[in-house]
Amino acid sequence: MSYENKIVILPKPRLNGSVSLEETLSKRRSIRNYSGKLISLNDLSQLLWAGQGITTRDGKRTSPSAGGLFPVELYALVGDVTDIEAGVYKYHQENHNLTLT
Repeated sequence: MSYENKIVILPKPRLNGSVSLEETLSKRRSIRNYSGKLISLNDLSQLLWAGQGITTRDGKRTSPSAGGLFPVELYALVGDVTDIEAGVYKYHQENHNLTLT
């Protein structure tokens, strides 16, 4: 896999949301009727951080990993996101950025 040196610096994630986890989970639903609206780069940043973001100086993340190995790599198939061109991007949690693959 090659990288085109296209680096996208992501906005810093919000660490203090206004809605509790419990409320979020109670309102969560799967839908199939999409609005067609673009999502913002801020929203993409937040989603990626929530999936694999680093939460401590020693590299602990938002998701658990047996033995702290973190074998999962996160990729984003970007289409309708503001301020970023379409493509497949690899998420680099250590720098909270993306590279176009």
